[in-house]
Amino acid sequence: MLRSFFNGLYSPAAEAMLLDVTTTVERKYTYNIIYWINNLSLAIGAGIGTYFFETNLIYLFTILAAVSLMLFLVTLFWIKETYFPDNSGLPNKKDKGYIKNYIEVFKDRIFIIFVVSSMLLFSLEAHLTRYIAIKLKDYDFKIFDIQLTGTQLYGNLVLENTICVVFLSILFSKKITKIKRERIPFVSGLVLFVIGYGLIATNLNPFILIIMMFVATLGEILFAPIFQTYLGDLAKKPLRSSYMAINKFANRGSILISTGIIYLVSISSAWVSSLLIWLTGILGAVLLCLLLPHIYARKEIEYSTDKVG
Repeated sequence: MLRSFFNGLYSPAAEAMLLDVTTTVERKYTYNIIYWINNLSLAIGAGIGTYFFETNLIYLFTILAAVSLMLFLVTLFWIKETYFPDNSGLPNKKDKGYIKNYIEVFKDRIFIIFVVSSMLLFSLEAHLTRYIAIKLKDYDFKIFDIQLTGTQLYGNLVLENTICVVFLSILFSKKITKIKRERIPFVSGLVLFVIGYGLIATNLNPFILIIMMFVATLGEILFAPIFQTYLGDLAKKPLRSSYMAINKFANRGSILISTGIIYLVSISSAWVSSLLIWLTGILGAVLLCLLLPHIYARKEIEYSTDKVG
């Protein structure tokens, strides 16, 4: 609970700081690098955790505490503020208050639809650690002559996802950033992502599960960094930290949807849950595609502002 609370304070501010010091052109490259580093760190962390957790737990926590302290000191003493906005003509922040900032964000209809659509879309990925993990646990699988429990197959799917993200990101990141019409990889990635996770959630064939995990991961690599740049383009400069804080509802909402699917399975048939999984993913992707003209219109405005500045 404490981690979630302090992450809720830190994360929106950190994301807003990143937006403040990058232009619309730079964000595409920046988010590609961040996306790759985040997934690489998860892979390294998972490997270290697997090795140390059962036999050297105290060393694991000691290393974790030391790294956290080091990051705190680097942030405190080495990172300097370089962005000083011109607030002349803007309302006094103390008079306006944080609540009014959030009210202004909720009035931004385009951004709220963006948050809802991303919540629906990313619920597909949230199913992997919840609904899909629980469903696979009840089955045994055989791949060629290798016998696997459902838990082992699930672990292999997660490992496949991590490895593919780390290595495919290196192959595709430069090519994606060079594409001028970023709408093409974005929409293609959405389609692959929905099809991949949709079939993973509704299938029990191990070969299809492995292939579809690759498809879903490829889709994620294509659209996720571009999605982050769109998020940055939609956030208006004076209220960026408030925009980023509201966007955190998408993550919590996607977890809530995946948890709701688990409950639904217990009171209804599996095909109803499968249908809802597909519908939420498709609806989220369609809403994002419908928002693209509005996103590009706002992006053009910010690009013009960056050139003037």
